[in-house]
Amino acid sequence: MANPQLEDGHISIATDIWKALTAYRIPGEQMQCLMFILRKTYGWKKKEDAIALSQFVDATGISKRNVLRAIDGLQDKNMISVVKKDNAPAKVYRFIKDFELWKPQKKKQPVVKKDNVVVKKDNEITQNIEITGKNNAVVKKDNVVKKDNASLSKKTPTKETTTKEKNILRVFPKKTRETCLEEFETAWKQYPNKKEKKAALAEWKKLNGSRPDVAIVLAAIENQKRGREWQQGFVPYMRRWIKGERWNDVVEIEIENQEVDPWDSV
Repeated sequence: MANPQLEDGHISIATDIWKALTAYRIPGEQMQCLMFILRKTYGWKKKEDAIALSQFVDATGISKRNVLRAIDGLQDKNMISVVKKDNAPAKVYRFIKDFELWKPQKKKQPVVKKDNVVVKKDNEITQNIEITGKNNAVVKKDNVVKKDNASLSKKTPTKETTTKEKNILRVFPKKTRETCLEEFETAWKQYPNKKEKKAALAEWKKLNGSRPDVAIVLAAIENQKRGREWQQGFVPYMRRWIKGERWNDVVEIEIENQEVDPWDSV
């Protein structure tokens, strides 16, 4: 039977932080990793600590791949900072105690059904339906309040609305497993920062069917190699580049000033 005692070790944490954590929505594996970071830092009265991924795996029982995903999620929420210091065997983790800087996770929007018509909220496509009641009842259509005596009516979608819906729902052709792997290897050879290949491949597979043709990806890599950020050595890991769909980035390219012969314009 477990018999924990304070004198065997405990974690001291401010009540305001604990209240903020209680009210904050954090998925299970992210919460496990966060608790482990708190144990390794606040549990030893430290603000930060170098923690190996193998320690996360042993402490939480989560696979290495899911640990990386959970840490990325905590970084996206701005709850932790992760820094790789020179000659350090492991990355350094710090808990961000200013909970006003945390970015809350969005709640899932409910799906409302009316007369077998599904209306999705949160800026998603809604069917062009007018639902009215009797006796001048106030009804809502796409969050617009109106009065009407007419019965249920359905508008025929115009060419313009149909085109908009097609643009929103447009997806790229899904590739076979073999083609997906071949295209990834091609992109990997061209990408300059060759670290965490397995994690990069996992992100690549996730976007199969929503990723542009590999030729577009390769052209984006070549273009960003000439950009100011990559030229200064700030090349992200490929998994983050893929996850953020960074082939859509606008690249700043520095053009060296060259002396122009005035006779060239004559």
